[in-house]
Amino acid sequence: MDNYNEWVIKVIAQKLRSDQVELQKEAAREDLTRSVLENLLHQGYEIVKWDSGNSRCATCIELNNQQWNLTDFLSNLRHDAPMAERAHPNDVSCKVIVSGPNVQTVAIDYNGNLEYV
Repeated sequence: MDNYNEWVIKVIAQKLRSDQVELQKEAAREDLTRSVLENLLHQGYEIVKWDSGNSRCATCIELNNQQWNLTDFLSNLRHDAPMAERAHPNDVSCKVIVSGPNVQTVAIDYNGNLEYV
């Protein structure tokens, strides 16, 4: 019976890992911020700040007001999805606020929509 239980646990763990990989791939397809953020980087923007808005997601709430250097925010991505890799895909409440010296501050959502603030 112990071997059976170990086997069941192993199968469940493999399935969970597989599901998580699929979710990460989906997140990458839904997060359209990478190209917008790279463009802003080339325009002199330097700082990214997370804005959870009125999200009820615990991960998003924990990220609220955290800041990164824009270069770091875009580095070491597994799926080319800067926002989704830190939280989850497509939370319409979340945005990143991007700023820098001598540039107008902007807000960007998961869809890559840019709004001056």
